[in-house]
Amino acid sequence: EEALAEIYVRSVREFTEGAAARISLCDSAADFRVAIEELAEAVYHPDRAVHRLTRAGVLGGASGRPQLAARVAAVQDEANQALADVLREPQRRGWVRPDLDLVTFAAWLTGITLGRVIVELDPSTTDGATWNKMSIIAITAVCVGDQTAPAQGD
Repeated sequence: EEALAEIYVRSVREFTEGAAARISLCDSAADFRVAIEELAEAVYHPDRAVHRLTRAGVLGGASGRPQLAARVAAVQDEANQALADVLREPQRRGWVRPDLDLVTFAAWLTGITLGRVIVELDPSTTDGATWNKMSIIAITAVCVGDQTAPAQGD
């Protein structure tokens, strides 16, 4: 159980640290929006598929294992808080919707990211590139407001 929890811990911390580093470089709302899109693209990269599947497996393995479930929940809560902390300054600057609950957004973002596993289970039935575009539009809209297309274009 501890090994499974550690796998989850590493994966979650890696994303949060990367997001913090990229977001800290932003100097405008437009740059912040591009950063959000870049982070999503990086997370959805095919090389990350094994990490998403492993995290989903750890979550599935927590069923019926209260100690593992508690450990994973604590790690996820810590990650949600850490990402919320990263987003507080952009929110203060007006780059993130002022009404957005940052902790809940972080949890939702984890769900969207892990949801990518559904596409990867049988990529012949769903267009992963289209899923990515839809997901990035949704993430951007929830985070920064009324946006309908990725800033980077196609």
